Amino acid sequence: MTFLHASLLLGGLIGLVPILLHMLGRRQPKAIIFPAIRFVRQTAIQAQRGWSIKRWLLLALRVLLIGILALAVASPRVQSSMFATYLMIGVIGLLAILATAVALSAVGSRKSLLTIGISTMVAIVL
Repeated sequence: MTFLHASLLLGGLIGLVPILLHMLGRRQPKAIIFPAIRFVRQTAIQAQRGWSIKRWLLLALRVLLIGILALAVASPRVQSSMFATYLMIGVIGLLAILATAVALSAVGSRKSLLTIGISTMVAIVL
């Protein structure tokens, strides 16, 4: 695969911007003190786990979108004999990303060990 404008691939470095914003945008939780604090802590921990995975998936999607845009602007060129190979690599890569997202979602929502194991194995195989 060759690129008509290979220097435009450096635009993929813009994918670091969402990562930096994600790391800098973390808020400290407010301290709430009252007698039933243990119930609040349990709820906060459960809510934080769900949001954490959602935030990481959203971050990954943002970086992936910027990377795809950088590749599109660089105008990739593929020989016709190699097109099917690159297409299959792309499809398998997309399936691997989706399987990884399912595995992370299963871990975050505390599914059964069997569900987590199967989804993780599919992600690893892909």
